[in-house]
Amino acid sequence: MRINMVSHSKLSRTNFALVLLALVFVLSAYSLNDISIRYGPVYGVDATKLDEKPGTYFPLANPDSYILEAISNPNKTVIVDSEVSSRIYEMQQTYGTKNIEYNNNYYEIQLVVGDRFPPPQQVLLGLISMFFSGVSIIVIFSYKIIPKLRSNKKIKVKRELDT
Repeated sequence: MRINMVSHSKLSRTNFALVLLALVFVLSAYSLNDISIRYGPVYGVDATKLDEKPGTYFPLANPDSYILEAISNPNKTVIVDSEVSSRIYEMQQTYGTKNIEYNNNYYEIQLVVGDRFPPPQQVLLGLISMFFSGVSIIVIFSYKIIPKLRSNKKIKVKRELDT
């Protein structure tokens, strides 16, 4: 009866270690996924009012909210949800120019791409969790596999001695 309790206890420890390993992996994946979602390219729109009529331009009768905000705030970059949120890129490609006419005024519209970087603590958290994932794998391997290898070796040595 005592032997069954010991083996049951080892099984519980192994299950506990596996649950901890799974938890560490999930936290690692969450941390790295969070970094990739929150921090990445940032798109923006800048509008510069032109003093003279440019050689090439296209009329923009109904600009989207991003363009209107950029025109209203000439020294400010307006953050766009994604590169395709503002249709201005499509129109610039179609007309071959960045110059627009809106309300009898001329503007140069620039699409800006920048990067947001995660805080060092978040990157460090991701690296630490990856490290502990590796350590957990080694600990579980040594706890579960090495004793089996030792017992197999002892059985093999005992068989050789018996023959």
